Amino acid sequence: MSGHVELWGWDTAAWQKVRTDPAGHLQVDTLSSALPAGAATSANQATIIGHIDTLETISGRCYGYDTANWQYLQVEAAALHNLRVKLYDGANGIDSSILNSDLTTERGLIVKAILMAKWGANNFDNLYLRDVSIDAGATPPSALGVLTYLAGYNGATWDRLRVESNVAFNLRVKLYDGANGIDSAPINAGIADTTRGLVTATALYGRSGANWFPIEEDTGAADAVGTTQASIFTISRLYGYNGTTWDRLRVDASKNLKVNIAAVDATHDTADSFGGNVYSKTMTMANNNATRFESAAILLRDIVIIVQTHPMLLGETGVEVYPVGAGETVGFTKVDISTLYFKNAGADNNGVITILATEE
Repeated sequence: MSGHVELWGWDTAAWQKVRTDPAGHLQVDTLSSALPAGAATSANQATIIGHIDTLETISGRCYGYDTANWQYLQVEAAALHNLRVKLYDGANGIDSSILNSDLTTERGLIVKAILMAKWGANNFDNLYLRDVSIDAGATPPSALGVLTYLAGYNGATWDRLRVESNVAFNLRVKLYDGANGIDSAPINAGIADTTRGLVTATALYGRSGANWFPIEEDTGAADAVGTTQASIFTISRLYGYNGTTWDRLRVDASKNLKVNIAAVDATHDTADSFGGNVYSKTMTMANNNATRFESAAILLRDIVIIVQTHPMLLGETGVEVYPVGAGETVGFTKVDISTLYFKNAGADNNGVITILATEE
């Protein structure tokens, strides 16, 4: 701040401006030749003029009181002539802080803002903080209403997370084990049911004494299964149907299953108790070719084969290897007689074959 000083003189009645010549020198009117003590002379006028010139160049300065001393008021910088001030609320100074120490050195004024939210027509309530480090926290009186859009990263872009449907607002998720997704499958693919269930893998364990062992698969495709194979211990109770209800099957004192033989025989009639019709047929060989006894399938049992006149060979076609001498017999328990072939044991020695059996 700049200023100037004006010199005035008292003429016993009023104050008058002190005059200077065009060069700025103070004008003095000498009223008498006798100079009073301390009157201006040519020698000390120059000194007075020098002091006045100094007063004309003095600039004003602003000071502030620090309760003990007066201090210079400062500006922002040599090139920025903005007066530096600090805001106060009573005796409390308003502080500042670096806006973001990781990004910038700019400072900002610390202010206290009370957030309020409107509800109803003309009602405003303070917004409150919620401590998220505890459970079972009290519900704040008012909270800021915000709308949050959930998004997930697919490795390249962000996609909106989906819900089940426009009426079922359940967030859709897929379970993962590391990088492997957990799949689902129809509950019953054999029926018209679109219900799906989560695919799970369950290992069954059974306890033997103090130890647990995994239950092993048994396909029933082999005999002589080792006794060390782990399987589920089960109890099977046998029941038989009596025509109306199911009854438990009985055992004797030796734990043998009781069977009523008389009841079994009673369920068969006379035709079932005996065999079928008697089968009897004789064939004479016509040449040395293998010949089967019947061209169509006939099931026989209790078969007796009698060879006459010449020895014969019996067997399948092309492999007639079983020799039967003339006058000898051979028998079968059960056979389809159309599968049995005969052949002369000697060339042109046509034998005669007779078969006696019971038809099935």
